[in-house]
Amino acid sequence: FLAAYGDLDVDEATIYLADDADIAELTSSVGYASTAVVVQQTPEAFRLHMSLLQAVGYKQESESCDEPSSSASGTLIRCTFDFHFLRSDEIGLGPFTGSSILLRVEDGEITRASISWGIEEFSQQLWEPFADWVVTTHPRDASVMYADETYSAAHLSEKSIRLWERRSQEYVEHMTR
Repeated sequence: FLAAYGDLDVDEATIYLADDADIAELTSSVGYASTAVVVQQTPEAFRLHMSLLQAVGYKQESESCDEPSSSASGTLIRCTFDFHFLRSDEIGLGPFTGSSILLRVEDGEITRASISWGIEEFSQQLWEPFADWVVTTHPRDASVMYADETYSAAHLSEKSIRLWERRSQEYVEHMTR
């Protein structure tokens, strides 16, 4: 699952999920704000989540998993990883460390997945400067891309994903001139 998630292969990743898997903390983890994601943890919400990661050049590396531990609620597996987001590698930033994913496995299927992002450095170096740039350069797009005026959460929709891709590519050009 972790390799498929890192490769942004939604079809492969979905194979490992139980039909009723609780992925709310996974798909809403990047600060997304969308009724479809928050209220309904559907395969479509997972696809939108993965589409946004792909659109902004997400890359995952240095994956390492702890020995699984078993309990009455299943087997827990914790994996750590480093990541690039918002095309940070193209700008010369990152990878950003300190992130982990926690999976609960029952009968060979993932029944719960949550992720904890190590974003302190990422936020200061990239998320906040990018948001400032979008708001200044493309204010109308900012209202589609972000959930509100705090610019701390992405709005997740087909239209916003297209804008995230376009604007993140432009930001790389802006930063590497």
